[in-house]
Amino acid sequence: MFYIYIDPTEDKFAPGIKLSRLLVEATGSSRVPDKLQQEFASWLADTMAEMLVDYINLQHYLGRWTPLSPAYKEWKESVGLSTDIWIATGTLRDSIRSKKISGGYSVGPDPHAEYENGVSVLDVARWMEFGTSRMPARPLFGPVTDNIRKHSRAFLKRFLAEKTWTYYKMMERALKEL
Repeated sequence: MFYIYIDPTEDKFAPGIKLSRLLVEATGSSRVPDKLQQEFASWLADTMAEMLVDYINLQHYLGRWTPLSPAYKEWKESVGLSTDIWIATGTLRDSIRSKKISGGYSVGPDPHAEYENGVSVLDVARWMEFGTSRMPARPLFGPVTDNIRKHSRAFLKRFLAEKTWTYYKMMERALKEL
């Protein structure tokens, strides 16, 4: 059984996706080979990491996120930081990756990454996702997880199409070598 955790806290199962259940729902079959689960888990973790970075770059949830306060926006501009949400220096965005862990994959910021001032990138991701007493939440990881769950069939179809294309190209090269 494989899990993908997509949570900046890397807490298991919150709001993790139980891949076997996702595959059963997407395929309608109760028997999904472990090898397919492993390959899909790896592909989906990489895809989710790419989605997170893309959504940050495109400011995908901008309409849902509380805008920066005028004073904070002015301060960020004055010190040369980006005024985009989830981006100040780009350190958090650039540390997002997928990583194989026991029983699945973790998707999120590198837990060891730090800003130049020593603040943990993982702490900043938590503050952004859940908010603080002085800052509203600007969720990213939860909505991406929900999107994956909601469109599980489409993601599985895309994975299978890419996998089929890869095998087709491999066969085509092998046939040319005969």
